[in-house]
Amino acid sequence: MGGIDLELGAKVLSGEKYGDWYRDPWGWPEFSEAFVRSLDVESDFGIVRGNAGEPFRFSDPPHFHPLDVPKSRLGTRPAVVQDPRSRLIYSAASRGLVERLHADLPDWVYGWRARGGVIPPSSEEWAAYGVSIDAVPEDMFSLQTDITSFFASIDVESLIGTLSSSFGRNASVGLIAEVLRSHNGMMSRSGLPQRSAASAYLAQVCILLTMRYRLH
Repeated sequence: MGGIDLELGAKVLSGEKYGDWYRDPWGWPEFSEAFVRSLDVESDFGIVRGNAGEPFRFSDPPHFHPLDVPKSRLGTRPAVVQDPRSRLIYSAASRGLVERLHADLPDWVYGWRARGGVIPPSSEEWAAYGVSIDAVPEDMFSLQTDITSFFASIDVESLIGTLSSSFGRNASVGLIAEVLRSHNGMMSRSGLPQRSAASAYLAQVCILLTMRYRLH
């Protein structure tokens, strides 16, 4: 299916599995590049053709399973784990849009982004970010902020509208929209799924649009 490269999706997931809410004891073998190479996007993932407005959809909706994650001082944090089938498709579909989505990102935006047609490792992006702020102590003015619950604050329908305007109603956009709406529709969740590189790729677009709105 055009725009959905399962091997690219598997590469995305291999880079984020150590930060998962749930650590699979087998290391998520269903996300290995060798395994997904043998799969067919439509028949093996239950993706069917819909109507003219939404050419592809999941025959069984994406699922998110709530769980409580232990935190320090005997506390817990509510989280969710996405089903492997839709998670791989979500990662592959989002990764396939990245180059065009990030074409207008300024060079000083770091992390989970495309540069020159590739996505640099997080370690490289973090190091470059560190270099970029070396001069901050010498400046007369500076601001440091930590955004809390940013993914949860994103308006899913506005993001889907932006993707549709940029790419049309293609397979990737339609399947991403289903995942986002399933997650956003949970009573305890909103916005984008957390601990997800695919969500981070999409979130960069929301930040860019917000910056443009503020500047104009």
